[in-house]
Amino acid sequence: MGGFTSAPPVLAGRSFGAVTFLHESNTIPGKANRWLAHFVTQAFVGFPQAANRLFLQNIATTGTPVRPQFEAVDAAACRMALGLKMGDPVLLIMGGSQGASGINRLVLEAAPKLLEEVPGLQFLHLTGPADFEKVKQAYDSFAPKAVVKPFLSEMEFALGASTVAISRAGASSLAEMAAMRLPAILVPYPAAADNHQYFNARAFADSGAAVVLEQGRAGSAELAALAASLLKDSARQGQMRQALEKWHSPDAAEIIAEKILYWMRLMGKHQPAARNNSGPHSSEFGNPKSVLA
Repeated sequence: MGGFTSAPPVLAGRSFGAVTFLHESNTIPGKANRWLAHFVTQAFVGFPQAANRLFLQNIATTGTPVRPQFEAVDAAACRMALGLKMGDPVLLIMGGSQGASGINRLVLEAAPKLLEEVPGLQFLHLTGPADFEKVKQAYDSFAPKAVVKPFLSEMEFALGASTVAISRAGASSLAEMAAMRLPAILVPYPAAADNHQYFNARAFADSGAAVVLEQGRAGSAELAALAASLLKDSARQGQMRQALEKWHSPDAAEIIAEKILYWMRLMGKHQPAARNNSGPHSSEFGNPKSVLA
């Protein structure tokens, strides 16, 4: 799945004759995956745009797998679990597991205007640990209904309860929003490697599945106007949900597993005899077939 720590096990596995794979979930492959693409048996990509950026013949566009919890949730149950009212719209704000101070600041500045434009608006704000107290105190001073948490492990509840999201554009978050058909305003992390979050967000926006707001180029007034317009426009929300459906790959995990098993069976038939390695456990690690098994 990328990251420099993935290189040693892939190379070690390859040296033992194991079949090896990578999955690139972003539009712009990371440095480790670009390099490892020269060595693996097959690559899987979440965005079709990534396929042209990996130098490998065996590439399959599978989408990015998401947990089954994101496939079927009840909005009323999600809102009840989080202490939100059923009838009023919910704006979800999230910035990844560590939060996003830039998004937190923009939303707090935009929130009073949003409440004027969208009466009864409820906020579900996942702040990250660093900004939790500051954001919680701010909402306590002006927002009648705001659920503020540093993080939430049951993200399916957050997505299922929400009308619109304001979010970063990491590949996993986008895959989960697509599975839940949640319209979003995407604010890409400007310091992401190779600016990959911007290109992730742009791919969604170009298909009508999201709206992009670039941090640093737009202020709180633009965010308030954009969010209020989307929250009040149910027809546009419906169009975005239709576009999001095209980005959801419910069979991604199954397709990847089937491809891996196929290559394991194929290559297992053509493995050389076990190496005559010495030392403890040499029979286990010297036999490529044991690695495949």
